[in-house]
Amino acid sequence: MSDLRPRGYGWLGPLTHLYLGMVADASHIVATQLLADDRPQEAMVAAQVSLRAGSMGDEVLMDCAAASFAQGLSSEGAAYIRRIMSNHDAEVEEDLPKHTYDVLLRRGWLAFTSGVWPARAPSPTPTQRWSGWG
Repeated sequence: MSDLRPRGYGWLGPLTHLYLGMVADASHIVATQLLADDRPQEAMVAAQVSLRAGSMGDEVLMDCAAASFAQGLSSEGAAYIRRIMSNHDAEVEEDLPKHTYDVLLRRGWLAFTSGVWPARAPSPTPTQRWSGWG
């Protein structure tokens, strides 16, 4: 691949952030729909696209957590929640952005930020419709 552009891809520099946001938004929309359709494995694949592109946004990580919890993978879901805390250098949950805090609270995921895990990981049942983060 590098033979095709010996001088690199510097011309992408100013727009990279914009493209990263577009990829994250698109994968979030796809992951949300797949979670609503009770297809968590495919939702994880969609969210992973953003991670591979370099996004560390809260919504992407929450999509990964939701897909993990929906598959019964509590430790993986908790790891994504802890990554959100780490990304914000948050010592306590209240240090998170309001929207992120509200989503974690509503989903019952705040327990995963402290290292004290609930007895059962919260996960949507097939009868619950996924409503996204809004």
